[in-house]
Amino acid sequence: MKKKIIFIIFLVILIAVLFMIPKDTYMLIFGKGDDSINDESVMNENILVYMVNDEDNLVGVFAKVKSLEEDLISQKFDVLTKKTGAFKNEYDTFINTNTILLGYEVLDSVLVLNFSNDFFESYGRKTLEQLVWTYCDDEISEIKLKVDNNEIHSLNGFYFDKLDLDMGINLTLESNFLFESSVTTILEYCGDVIKPVSYVYQDMDVCDFIVSKLFNEIYANKEYDYVLSNDSLILDIAIDNSLSDDLKKSIVETISYNMNIKNIQIQGINQVLLEIKEEK
Repeated sequence: MKKKIIFIIFLVILIAVLFMIPKDTYMLIFGKGDDSINDESVMNENILVYMVNDEDNLVGVFAKVKSLEEDLISQKFDVLTKKTGAFKNEYDTFINTNTILLGYEVLDSVLVLNFSNDFFESYGRKTLEQLVWTYCDDEISEIKLKVDNNEIHSLNGFYFDKLDLDMGINLTLESNFLFESSVTTILEYCGDVIKPVSYVYQDMDVCDFIVSKLFNEIYANKEYDYVLSNDSLILDIAIDNSLSDDLKKSIVETISYNMNIKNIQIQGINQVLLEIKEEK
């Protein structure tokens, strides 16, 4: 009888302990963590983050997650450090995956991220680009970084004062005269993947440069003209075929990002290929 009572007490304690174990820990202990986390059949939502592709470039990709959490900042960081997300084995990260997000706060559109000391083992500039392009949006214009509650201004030899989208991404030099050059970021859409590159170049108008990158063959033949005003761009291109959806997205996002233009019209031969007008 005494043994039976002891067994019942032990069983009650065991059940209570199991209920106290967090779900993710339970899944890992019993060997179901990776399979269930990566089961795309239960991934219902997408989060846009910037990850490293097989060419060591940062690309914008949509991570599949089960649901969007209220704490989206932390959820994005889990994706960035490959702790979750259905594509975590497909893309890499420049952030040391042992890094812990100790906390964060948003102050007047500035996101302050506080990391553990492991963050210092991350890459330099490319890590910062990955964070900036993942977190900066209509509500967050800049990020600041802390490690163990101390604000930092350098990472692996790269020094910075301000971290925002103006720093560019996947920096590519087409000129060695940096102080005399212009910088333009081309946003190329390829299906669900965004391939951004910030070019440093000389002796070319920003609109000419955008056309040269997005319309290589047309630009080579000088078969285009444009009219630019304060908030509008009309581009005439000597082609009679339509534009792909990916090219339309690339044009609109690249022009809007670099030139703060809201009204865009692209005209082909006797037809309007693309028209975007700002809603008033």
